[in-house]
Amino acid sequence: MTTTTPTTTPPLFSVVPAGIFGPLASANRQNYWSLLCRMFDEFFGPDAPVPPSHGFPRREITAAIERYLLTDDPWEDEDGQAPDAPLNVRANAIHDRFRAAGWLRQERIGAREMVTMPPMVAQLLSTLVEFSEHGPTFVSAKMRSVELQLQQVAEGRMDGGILDEAADQARRLLVSLASMSLQVRDLMPELSKAETTAQFARQWFERYVGQLFIGDYAELHRADHPMARRSSILAMVQQLDAGAPRETLVAWYREHVTGGDEARAQLRLSRSLGRLRELERIDEYLTRLDEDIRQANRRALAFLDSRLRAPDRLDVLLRRACRGVLSAPEDALRL
Repeated sequence: MTTTTPTTTPPLFSVVPAGIFGPLASANRQNYWSLLCRMFDEFFGPDAPVPPSHGFPRREITAAIERYLLTDDPWEDEDGQAPDAPLNVRANAIHDRFRAAGWLRQERIGAREMVTMPPMVAQLLSTLVEFSEHGPTFVSAKMRSVELQLQQVAEGRMDGGILDEAADQARRLLVSLASMSLQVRDLMPELSKAETTAQFARQWFERYVGQLFIGDYAELHRADHPMARRSSILAMVQQLDAGAPRETLVAWYREHVTGGDEARAQLRLSRSLGRLRELERIDEYLTRLDEDIRQANRRALAFLDSRLRAPDRLDVLLRRACRGVLSAPEDALRL
């Protein structure tokens, strides 16, 4: 097994505060998460009005927390702060917890305390929200997007930003396909615990077909599916990795990303091209996913078949029969 060295480990906690996940690892993690999402929607996220450059008055933020607590307040005792404390005291304590963890930043401007969410923290929260809302993976759309972005680069717009975005999409696609297999395997034992056939069928369609199943899975192996364009993508990657296109892209990275460092520019380009080349392995991921889905389908059909063939409430009938046998006279049991 390859071990990642400290020099190659992404420096997460040099980008976000070290205690950022503290509230989300506490007993009230679900409540803290709900508050963060609501504040993000109302004050700091892309759907909120553009925030003032100097931030919001602290009282405006704590008043919003009080409002959230009034509508939904399933909090537990934590850190000596009893849930029956005055609402404003609790709201200020929650604000201070977010501030100490790094989710919020407070600065004095004149006579007022102003609150902002640091940009990198807001980006992290946006990523977490997107992750929690993740639905079916549409492979065709992702492959088409990667191809179109590479075409822009190959046709003369030697912009490393576009190349990086295509590489990141390719990486996310492979990660999504890999995690899909694990989710399918983990889901079946959980579904098998359903108490009734109707409950199993409902969860099967809601959680497996509706949430985990790839959005365009049925078309993945058609000749005209964008997956068939993988060879075109790999050909463009090969084209960009040689001669004048490579030199132009290295120059772009050197100027815009690495501050004139030639070696780092070369590494940055090689990283993006390497991620795009990983699409060559996509058949391995899809083959494994195919097998996992076939096994899941077989298990689901076998489960439904056994449930439908079995008499209704068979366990109840068996218990009654056993009680009858135990209480019956000995002569009545002779054949």
